[in-house]
Amino acid sequence: MNREGFRVVNRCGEGHQIVADEPKELGGSGQGPNPIELFLASLASCFAITTRIFASKMGIEVGLIEVDAYAELDLRSMAIESDVEPGLRSVILKARISSSAKCSDLDKLVEAVLRRWVVGATVAKSGVLRVEVEKMCLE
Repeated sequence: MNREGFRVVNRCGEGHQIVADEPKELGGSGQGPNPIELFLASLASCFAITTRIFASKMGIEVGLIEVDAYAELDLRSMAIESDVEPGLRSVILKARISSSAKCSDLDKLVEAVLRRWVVGATVAKSGVLRVEVEKMCLE
């Protein structure tokens, strides 16, 4: 932590930097997403990237991939003294995938992704993850 509230610069990968912070109304400087937003972005990115990688390996043409991730958190759980258990109550990932492939091929792709995506598989073990995938494909 530095003198600018809660701003943290995370160094990762091949020289990349990711800034995390809290909004000004919570004492931060508002210079970056908060840790929960970063977590959700990681989950959404993992789904989209894994889908692209697997589609390429399976020879399935994929167009637009849109992914939104949401979480439910009881803010009372963040108090120093609280009877509310910490952690996210639910995590919801909603994805839309368009493809010129047959729907049966797109179904196989999504099944493979949901079996092998690292971040999602890790979160799924907690029991709070729900995934909804809308597929736009050829019948």
